Amino acid sequence: MKKTLLCIPSRSMLYAATSFSMYMMGVHSMSKGKFIHPYNPQCSPAEMNRNLGINYMMGLDKARSGEFDEILYIDSDQTFPQDTYFRLAAHKKEIVGVNCSRRIKPFKPVMTKDLLGRPLNHKKKPLVKMEKIGFAATLIQRAVFDAIPNFVFYRQVLSRTQWIGEDYIFCDAARKAGFHVYCDLVLSQEIGHIGEETHFLGDK
Repeated sequence: MKKTLLCIPSRSMLYAATSFSMYMMGVHSMSKGKFIHPYNPQCSPAEMNRNLGINYMMGLDKARSGEFDEILYIDSDQTFPQDTYFRLAAHKKEIVGVNCSRRIKPFKPVMTKDLLGRPLNHKKKPLVKMEKIGFAATLIQRAVFDAIPNFVFYRQVLSRTQWIGEDYIFCDAARKAGFHVYCDLVLSQEIGHIGEETHFLGDK
């Protein structure tokens, strides 16, 4: 059985809903005889957290003597089903993740088209190849990082208001190394992106 690392990058606080989802996934996994090792690097920015996840998985972290076969990145502002790991792993892909809603209005999907530019439709095609995916919940096999050993997560700033996220940059590097990126559109329907709003008396 593969050794799986669950990496939930965050600062010093985790949303209660995310923590509960993580707990339920752990309980469900254990009931199936599968232990998912949790890891919560607590630093900023997000890309540094993801790099710490790589080090932990590869055994490069001084606190780790063992190594893992795969890493499941889940963002710290997501809710997800208890069987998320098993559903992603069942696809047997090197890189497979999900889509999610944006956390502020308008609540549109983060990703809208597949690799060929076709609109995403979970009823017609539950698993699709993508050019890029966000890391709301993404399972990556160690073989990918073995193939790009010098890869470092980073964010490319284009202007004061535009940037390319570290997750998209990873997908580009992985695809150039010959890997495909997949998105489970059915599981995506069950992923919650936690947002925050301020309300005042008289609001409707």
